[in-house]
Amino acid sequence: MKVLALDTASKVSTVAIIEDNKLIGEFTVNSSKTHSKMLMPIIDEVLKYTETELDEIDYIAVSSGPGSFTGLRIGAATVKGIAHGKNIPIIGVPTLDGLAHNVIYTDMYICPIIDAKRNEVFAAIYKSNKEKINMISEHELINIDELMFKLEELDSDIIFVGDAVEVQQDRIKELLGEKAIFGMHTVNMQKASSIGLAAFEYIDQGIVNNYINFEPIYLKKSQAEIEREDNERKKSN
Repeated sequence: MKVLALDTASKVSTVAIIEDNKLIGEFTVNSSKTHSKMLMPIIDEVLKYTETELDEIDYIAVSSGPGSFTGLRIGAATVKGIAHGKNIPIIGVPTLDGLAHNVIYTDMYICPIIDAKRNEVFAAIYKSNKEKINMISEHELINIDELMFKLEELDSDIIFVGDAVEVQQDRIKELLGEKAIFGMHTVNMQKASSIGLAAFEYIDQGIVNNYINFEPIYLKKSQAEIEREDNERKKSN
């Protein structure tokens, strides 16, 4: 079984091909170039260098969010186009699930955090049994201090991964002390290989979409929606 996996939920463009839980090839670019310019060329390169044809792909796995609104929409549009043209099922893997799979071999609790601005993060809590990631709490948009209060109750150390680590590390240390462990930069980045590996768990459970019913998960209103509501509120006052 071959899975084409991609993640565009952050500024990182990453594409991988997984065959039967084995990584065949992965291409990751962390730059200022937009996904609209980078994604299709990266997909083409991964297919070329792994000598894979699109007709050989059984599933397309994509980070379904939360994350960058623009990035998620580009990812969704891309997989929908490929899935429609080749009649390939889509596996939507939450971004936080993918980040948790970056550090699957740990005894600690895993807490992926994605920066949502205004001192908020997208977060969830996971625990690994070295073979499978188990979700302890639901995905949520939460103030960083409120998240730390929840994590204080856990009975072991917590490893944090995700782009919000760089932004919130000092505050996390202040509130959790030595209980907080931080992943290296490489595990704080989204990886298509982690999205692909997580996808196999969804496939086993029969959680599969198609190009018609797949939609990203945002968990938060876009900045344009927030600004429009603020303007409407000011006008009404």
